[in-house]
Formats: sequence, C-alpha cells, structure tokens
Amino acid sequence: MLIHSIQTFLNHRAIDSVVVVIHRDDQTAFNQAVLDIKDKLEAPVYGGATRQESVRFGLEALDGRDFGRVLIHDAARPFVTSDIIDKVVAGLNAHDGAIAAVEMADTLKRTGPDRVIAETVPRAGLWRAQTPQGFRFPAILAAHRRAALNSRENFTDDASI
Repeated sequence: MLIHSIQTFLNHRAIDSVVVVIHRDDQTAFNQAVLDIKDKLEAPVYGGATRQESVRFGLEALDGRDFGRVLIHDAARPFVTSDIIDKVVAGLNAHDGAIAAVEMADTLKRTGPDRVIAETVPRAGLWRAQTPQGFRFPAILAAHRRAALNSRENFTDDASI
C-alpha cells in the first residue's frame, strides 16, 4: 500500500519532493520496501504518538526549506490518483487549503444513548474528508505548532486544525 501511494506522488508533475513519516520500529521494513525508489525520496521522518503529532513532525522536517505548499496524505488510502492530486493542487491555486472529499451517499442515522435510531440526518451538503489535504506550507505548520503549544490533540484531520 505504501509503495503505491509513494509512487503516485513521485510520478506527479506537481510534486517536487516526498517525505514519508514512519514509526521508528518500521525503519527496516521501510528501507526494504523503498529499495528501488529510495534515491527519489527524502529521508523518512519518525512519527509521534498520534497522527496529528506525526504530521507535525513531518512538517517540522520541511521547515526552513522553500516550500510554498504541501500535500498531506495517509498511506492508509492507497488508491489516490493523479486526478485527485490535480484537483487538490488546483484548489490550492485559488485557496489557502484544499482537500479531497467524497460526497455523502449513505443514509445517516443519529441514535440516542440507548443506541436506538432517533432521527435520519439530512445528507445534503455532507462530505467525507479524504486525503491528500493541501495547504500553504507556512500556515499549516503554524497551525500544527499552535495546536501542540495549546495541547490540542483532538483534531481529526489537518483541515480542522
């Protein structure tokens, strides 16, 4: 899964650099997995205890370099396509942030404390956030730093930070 995601980004014309955040215990497996493409990748960054902390560590590793924007992607979503990346990059051309998202098609139910259906939630205007999520680099790094400084560790994705 990881290699598929990495290669999709490496092969995209708008992507200049790929940094992968990994768990420290996965270094050997990572090295083996990227053996054929390691020369195209930046050195991996060790992640933290949460996804949010891992993203911040990855962003910190890029600090001081001339990156105007950054895409953040979860390798757990291995089916990212060039078209999805194109759309997020295009969104960044007009806005400070842009995310991949899928319009909600499922019927949503809200339950009460007894887990019995209490209502059907209208799905109009609801979207499922996906990755990549793209941002102006200085702004997303500053947002992650503020969240860490204020011990805010409850964000579910980078767009909410």
